[in-house]
Amino acid sequence: MWLTNLPQHATISSQIGRFENLSELTIKHAGCTGQIPREIGLLTQLTLIDFIQNQFHGDIPAELGNLRLLKYLYLSRNCLTGSIPVALGKLVNLKVLKLDENQLTGTIPAELSQLVKLQKFVLQSNQVTGGIPSELGFLTKLTHLSVIENRLSGSIPHTLTNLRELKNLFLSGNSDMIPADSVIRDWVETQSVVFAGPESSSDMFWRRS
Repeated sequence: MWLTNLPQHATISSQIGRFENLSELTIKHAGCTGQIPREIGLLTQLTLIDFIQNQFHGDIPAELGNLRLLKYLYLSRNCLTGSIPVALGKLVNLKVLKLDENQLTGTIPAELSQLVKLQKFVLQSNQVTGGIPSELGFLTKLTHLSVIENRLSGSIPHTLTNLRELKNLFLSGNSDMIPADSVIRDWVETQSVVFAGPESSSDMFWRRS
């Protein structure tokens, strides 16, 4: 289902939960507002949710964790608040998780390490705190990880060197993070990772030629 030409400030009705056989739900660049209905968690056949660039606010419903067939979750460029639900760790078929450009707080749940098929995780431009969980080193399919412009702190976990498929690692804009140590730098060079660390702009990017 791809909804376009919606009236300004339209909302999603809780009746959306009645479309039990829906496999895709796309409402992007539509100016929709209100909260994301928890009833979307009843649509267990969904493989894609694309709500990019609307005005949705409130929490990300934990009920989305019921969508075990979901492969793509795009919630970028909204006004979502609260923490990333631990329940998203149940989305074992998820390949892409985009939560960038919202107002999310809290920490990155270690439970996201259960998303063993995840290839892209984008969390940039939020207000997330704490450190990068070492458990993310279990996401061996990951090719792109961006947490730019949050409020993260601590060191870059060495477990990320387990991510043999990783091509892009973007961490800049987190002023309380500890700069990359020699283990991370050597791995970036060896693996040809495009890297933007918490260092100053003069020491931000490395890539093996």
